[in-house]
Amino acid sequence: MLIICPPCAIKATQLLSGPISISNLLYSWLLSLIYIYIFYVQFNNSNDIAGVEGDRIDKPERPIPSNRVSIKRAWHLYYITVMIYIVYSYSIGHLFPCLI
Repeated sequence: MLIICPPCAIKATQLLSGPISISNLLYSWLLSLIYIYIFYVQFNNSNDIAGVEGDRIDKPERPIPSNRVSIKRAWHLYYITVMIYIVYSYSIGHLFPCLI
């Protein structure tokens, strides 16, 4: 799977089209790392919820199968991280790629 991180893609395009300062490039990378991290957290949470039955057999020590975290609480975390992802994407000007 190929994930294109919007802040990095835009700065890479600007870099190819002309000079850009190192500080702007580093700032873009920082925004991209935060963007990818939030995406990763919400994706993993979704994956844990969807694969709970398989994890009960294969990985019973995981938080949801071992009942350390309830399914309801995992869904709450998922909704919160999705909202943070959308708000963050909007704040950096990349809401449309976030929704694709």
